[in-house]
Amino acid sequence: TVDPVPALGLCGSYVPLTKRKVLSDLAKIFDPLGLLSCVVIVLKICMQEIWMTKLAWDDILPVEVTCNFVERRNEMIRLRELSVPRRIIEDPESPYELHVFCDASKKAYGACVYVRQVLDGVAKVCFLTSKAKVSPLKKLLIPKLELCAAHLGMQLLEAVKYSLRFSPITPSIFAWSDSTTVLNCLSAYPGRSLTFVSNRVAHISEHIARPNWFHVPPKV
Repeated sequence: TVDPVPALGLCGSYVPLTKRKVLSDLAKIFDPLGLLSCVVIVLKICMQEIWMTKLAWDDILPVEVTCNFVERRNEMIRLRELSVPRRIIEDPESPYELHVFCDASKKAYGACVYVRQVLDGVAKVCFLTSKAKVSPLKKLLIPKLELCAAHLGMQLLEAVKYSLRFSPITPSIFAWSDSTTVLNCLSAYPGRSLTFVSNRVAHISEHIARPNWFHVPPKV
């Protein structure tokens, strides 16, 4: 038998962790603006590892599988101290820019959008939204995951543009990726690539033109 892992319940009581309990904890996180994606994605990666155990919903999960989840979940109490400014665009009548950054790793990929506006010679940059996804169980190479991140960034940017459709100013668009492979794919003719690549490249190019894509040098 496997000893249950202590997990803090809603009323301060300790309950064993099961797959049902872990999924319930994830469902309690309400983040429609994607402000907590960098935190939630870590818990989703843990959930994927738990899912791979193929245990039943109410089976007690092994300690080595749940210890990382419990540690990460207990750290989320710090989110109570998080404050986010509600005003993003200082002057709706002045030009502003939308910058989307895309990146990927072996375990997850994601994108985030920032708003940049220059007023009286001073640039103000505000985090607007983000979205992240766990890498599929079917292993993909990093270049393909980077392309998935670029595709996700395009979808996120389109959602932001739709939300700002009543803005009197059309924002300038800048998309950023640290993958030269992705940038080269976006410069090539989509039909010459594999279906996985060509479909995503074509979709991205429909919404973000190649001149709007820029390279971010990887951190040394």
